[in-house]
Amino acid sequence: VARIPNPRFTKSYVWHEVCVLFDHVLPAYLMDMMMWVSGKRPIFVKIQDKLRKAVGSLDYFTQNEWVFSNKNLDDLLNKMTPEDRKTFNFNVKSIHWPTYMESYCLGIKRFVLREELSELSKARQTLKRLQRINFAVNVFLFIAVWRLLINRVAVARTLWNFLLGWAIRIFKRMPKVAKSS
Repeated sequence: VARIPNPRFTKSYVWHEVCVLFDHVLPAYLMDMMMWVSGKRPIFVKIQDKLRKAVGSLDYFTQNEWVFSNKNLDDLLNKMTPEDRKTFNFNVKSIHWPTYMESYCLGIKRFVLREELSELSKARQTLKRLQRINFAVNVFLFIAVWRLLINRVAVARTLWNFLLGWAIRIFKRMPKVAKSS
């Protein structure tokens, strides 16, 4: 994993292509350039192309609206006795969706992608590391842009002084929470 997964859905084809360009294509070329500079074989553009083709095969299913009737299921559920409902629990309202989705994804990983689940803890550690890096980069970019704005735009400087003064007044009015012993 080179980046944090961030799936998004949109109805706009143009916006989708812009997101693909900035979220997938350009980062793949940048990472390949870093691989090439470090003397390693570039692989990310090839991986990106394969992923794009795989996701493209799902376009028909993701770009159409699907409406399914569950009238028969509701009728059956209404005809069941309370004891049968307990034995044959298929009421979708009782599904704990976060647990279901985790099991679903693990099943896809194991049976469709044929990946071992023994690597899962390592993958989670990598994802947490990427999240921390992403957070640090976002904070750095925010501070850099904010500094540029404060130095060059009077409204931003005024807003900064107002917010800073407001925060100082609040902290002065707060009672001291704990004294060190």
